[in-house]
Amino acid sequence: MRPLAPLLSALALLGCVRAAAPTLTPPAARPPIETTMTPEVPDGYTDDPSALARPMRQDLRRVALRPAGDGRYELLVPSDAPGGASVRAASVDLRHFIPRIPRVARGDATLERIALSQREFNRYETDLGATDGAANLRLANNCLRQGLWEVIVSEFESPARRLKRYHGWFDFPAAEYARLYESVNGVPYARAEAHLARYPAMGGYAVPLAALRQELRASGDLAVTAHLDDAVVRYPEQERKARLLVRPASPRTYRDFVAPGADAVVTAKFSEPGFYTNADPMRFDLSWLARPARATWRQTRNPAAPGDVHEVEVRFENGHRLLVADASLATLSPHAERPAAEDALLRLTFGIGTPEIYGDTRSRAAEFADDRPAWLLLLDAEGRAVDNHFGGLDRVYLWREAGAPGLLHLLLVGYERIAVVGHLTVPWSA
Repeated sequence: MRPLAPLLSALALLGCVRAAAPTLTPPAARPPIETTMTPEVPDGYTDDPSALARPMRQDLRRVALRPAGDGRYELLVPSDAPGGASVRAASVDLRHFIPRIPRVARGDATLERIALSQREFNRYETDLGATDGAANLRLANNCLRQGLWEVIVSEFESPARRLKRYHGWFDFPAAEYARLYESVNGVPYARAEAHLARYPAMGGYAVPLAALRQELRASGDLAVTAHLDDAVVRYPEQERKARLLVRPASPRTYRDFVAPGADAVVTAKFSEPGFYTNADPMRFDLSWLARPARATWRQTRNPAAPGDVHEVEVRFENGHRLLVADASLATLSPHAERPAAEDALLRLTFGIGTPEIYGDTRSRAAEFADDRPAWLLLLDAEGRAVDNHFGGLDRVYLWREAGAPGLLHLLLVGYERIAVVGHLTVPWSA
């Protein structure tokens, strides 16, 4: 494995920023906010799942953010090499990258905690497209700690194959983060700092479901089926990250993921500043996924949101409760078979209103304007939150199978979206 000491030593230099405390100073009067950036090593790190254009650029070591008003900034990444190509995006709305309190959680301290911590500690990556100096530029707020952001510059070997030419990490200035948080949420940042400034406890506390939704009607107990002998599904991200699945090394069916034991499932760990390593893995016991007990459909309402929200709860024999809800769940279009395209699925990330992991500028603007009611929660038998990250689940993908009554399919996506680790079905009851 390539030594990481030079990279981590360079990381210690991050945070040398020149930023004022939040004020009402007009954007035009505020100076650029500058910080250093640490590039990924020329050959890439050992377990990098991305396709690389080697040697990767080393000349982009600074970031400048020029405030332009309304949450927009010019993003400038100057080259330190003589004649090197600097990278520039003229207008990036950074409000989209900051955790926002969704309306269905606002006013309840625990629900706000869940929404904000899950938004900060799930990846948020936006494709900015072609910009000055880059065939493709991406900006990400990664999931490891507050303010650890990434710049990714890529080129295209072909229309279908993108190669990463540069990858760098920088600390987004804390004062500017606080300023943006307050502009997005209209409340003091200090109120949420404990849940955002470092990885917080995401399990062990009671979740006030009555504050999240009022139950209008519910089905009786419904059968839920675990499709343990189905072939494992892989979407593009799982194909790209297949090498990060240590055990089971070559899963054929979902039964391969549910062997008992604390280290039955072993994957690469995602570590600071933002790299995967198989040598220091994560370990999970997903045997409980093999034993779903029953399911319930609910029609619910939150006073802060228009319309009703349908929810499906799956209970497992070990007491775990998976709650899946979205404003569009009741109106999913039926399909004769599983959609081949990931975009055709309803994709939910744990939390309350947690945005999509990946998006482009258009989809991010739509998300920001919509605030669609949605939640994905993992609870224990007493209604306390279970930390899904350490529990080995990151997302759920859903689709509706045509028929009478038809079925709702739930594809359970594991840690860091490395593998789809389970497939459940529930009778369609919306």
